[in-house]
Amino acid sequence: MKRLFVPGEEWVYYKIYTGVKSSDNILINYILPLSKKLTDLKIIKKWFFIRYADPDEHLRVRFLLSNISNFGVVVSEINLSLKSLIEDDIIWDIKLDSYKRELERYGANCFPIYEDIFYVDSSFILRFLKELLEERYLPYLGIRIIDTFLSEFKLSDKDKIEFLELWFNGLGKEFGYDRNLKIQLDKKFRKMRKEIDLLFDNSMWPENFRNMLDLYTKEIRSGVNELMINSLSKKEKISIINSLCHMAINRLFRSKQRLSEFVIYGLMIKMLKSNLKKKSNLELINK
Repeated sequence: MKRLFVPGEEWVYYKIYTGVKSSDNILINYILPLSKKLTDLKIIKKWFFIRYADPDEHLRVRFLLSNISNFGVVVSEINLSLKSLIEDDIIWDIKLDSYKRELERYGANCFPIYEDIFYVDSSFILRFLKELLEERYLPYLGIRIIDTFLSEFKLSDKDKIEFLELWFNGLGKEFGYDRNLKIQLDKKFRKMRKEIDLLFDNSMWPENFRNMLDLYTKEIRSGVNELMINSLSKKEKISIINSLCHMAINRLFRSKQRLSEFVIYGLMIKMLKSNLKKKSNLELINK
């Protein structure tokens, strides 16, 4: 499996330096329509993005060319699309770089499948953000997206809790999780509980959004099914799902992504434990 792609090869990799507040505008109103145009014209096969800081905030956007001869076309289209943002200093630097695949993290044999999932995740998350009426819905969408990954890997509710607690505890050390943070998380869950209950029957979303969520789930399922063809140990499964969930939250939130990830995992643990308790109580009643 090829690891490194330098400029001029199959993958075109841009680092776009901009402010946190400008990043969603660039992604939704410039990168998303440009990538759709390039895909429709069969100039690229797929693309994906992540948010990053080194330490300066920037977007990392990668395009897979349908043919290496399209390299100049893609560079020209990107330059043209972003020209006004560069002139207005909304984008203050842009770099064409080499793309090095993280083969150790994801495994060499399946890496193109991960790139397919990154492509689905990137394009749908930007479509979700474009249609989202209020920013307060982001945590709900985050819960729905993470549950999609957990469910498509065929995890039971008990397995979901086990995986989420492992990740939550790891992030908890980073954020100094203590009694005060627990109280805040409990309070947040109580405040959100009613709408969290509506997440999975889709009644909180308008019809066009529900249709997008259904299509997103179908596309993620396709990628996950390809991964599941390979026999995965529990340790490998935990690592893979964690990486996919981590990247999805990175794309969804323009800032404080790790904190958002921590909060979403905490809320989901409470949601799943509450659901299991309700189910257990119903079983007792029906005996």
